[in-house]
Amino acid sequence: MKRYILIAIVLLGTALMPGCKKYLQYTPADTRFLIDMPSIKQTLASYLYNFQRNAKFVGDAPGPWLRDCYYSSTYFEYADVWSFSNLDAKSTALTENEKRLAGRIKLNNPEWASHYAIVGFMNLIIAEGLKTKDNEEMKNYVVGEALIHRAFSLFKLLQYYSPVDDPALGIPINTSIDTNYKDLDLSRKSQKEVFDRIIKDLTDAESRINKTLPRASYNILYNYDVIYRLLAQTYHWYASTTGSNEYWAQAAKYADLAINDQKAAAGALPQDLATLKRLCFTASFVTGTISTEGYPESIFNMNEMSTEFSINYGYKFDLWNSLYKDNDLRKRAWFLASNKQTTPIADLTPTDLNPVANKLASLSIYRKFPAFRLSEQYLIWIEALAHTDFDKAKTVLKTWQSRRYSGNASDYYTPGSVHDLVNEVLKERKREFILEGDMIWLDMKRTHTSETRVVQGKQFELVGNDWKYQFMIPASETEKNPGIKQNPGWSDVIVIP
Repeated sequence: MKRYILIAIVLLGTALMPGCKKYLQYTPADTRFLIDMPSIKQTLASYLYNFQRNAKFVGDAPGPWLRDCYYSSTYFEYADVWSFSNLDAKSTALTENEKRLAGRIKLNNPEWASHYAIVGFMNLIIAEGLKTKDNEEMKNYVVGEALIHRAFSLFKLLQYYSPVDDPALGIPINTSIDTNYKDLDLSRKSQKEVFDRIIKDLTDAESRINKTLPRASYNILYNYDVIYRLLAQTYHWYASTTGSNEYWAQAAKYADLAINDQKAAAGALPQDLATLKRLCFTASFVTGTISTEGYPESIFNMNEMSTEFSINYGYKFDLWNSLYKDNDLRKRAWFLASNKQTTPIADLTPTDLNPVANKLASLSIYRKFPAFRLSEQYLIWIEALAHTDFDKAKTVLKTWQSRRYSGNASDYYTPGSVHDLVNEVLKERKREFILEGDMIWLDMKRTHTSETRVVQGKQFELVGNDWKYQFMIPASETEKNPGIKQNPGWSDVIVIP
């Protein structure tokens, strides 16, 4: 049966880029306009300036730079923690937009065009940089920077657009700038081919940084923190989708390095309430501030999110009360106003829960998006160790618990099996990453989470291997490039402008 969906806006991918063949091809074959490392460095510097300056998203600036790839409210709204009390209480019927929101049917996909624009630009920097013979040190920190940006964008594209249960459906990859337009292969590669490219880019950057350290006045992602953390994230996702112990071991290795290697200098997780309340949102490349969780906690900023968000959507009260134990420091610090901190739970109501107003307390409207959290590295490490070294995993879990719970260590939960430990890590991720970008949504995807939302008596179901877990590839892409296969399920969606 066809799914008829009305939409009043043009897909952003169409507006931003004319098609994958266009934005992966930046220069005619056999033509070079970047002939030495200083000119290549300056070209990338312009991008990095916009990348950093526009972290606040104040007006547009010449691209390519990350628009709303990382702060779209879609990722918050799709999480399974909201009751959607505002929609349920409406006196009028749900609009088509509200039905799509409740049903998790995302039609406009700026991520596709934004990330591929970055991939295409980094292809140019990397390819031309590798051709040069001058200044090997400069080549390392310029090409190294570009490799990490490309790897990051490919990783997000894979997470958003590839079904975890279909290894053959990865994403298109083209890293060449010398291939003739008509010869470009834009078919979807296997997920293994995409992972191999991401990991190769990151390990190449790692080898370069071992020879040439970052330049503080120039580099942004080219540092040990990002390399280790992104490698841990990549292997963590790879292991989750394949079940490979080899990849779990690699995830554990890089999370360990991100936490404990002196080159990364991550520091300890804070425990005090005042710090805990804002620990994920204190760093900024704009101001140069270094957060308590170690550099770099936040790379991007979210758009303005009204404090009404939590109230309108409504965090599920029973979930909050059962998910967060009473000795969990986050239970009150991140959800309750100061005048409610000591109120007995029996006297609280669902409208008292407002993580936007409290977890993001005292911040300006431009709230930062934490891209590489030290906290996530701990949870990746524990989950990976659960599959490879159970006893050590339990020990690291105790360290984590000592930073998030009051009371004696003897009172902390101790899992008795690998299954119980992994399940506890997933709960910790849901506790920790509320309102933090795509974290909860992607955890739901990799663990095949099912949920039924009931809004105004209508059921909106999400099943474990649901087609809605991978976004629709923009119609502008599949029309221009027939080799790009649409994700299963979306071919039945009719988009009416």
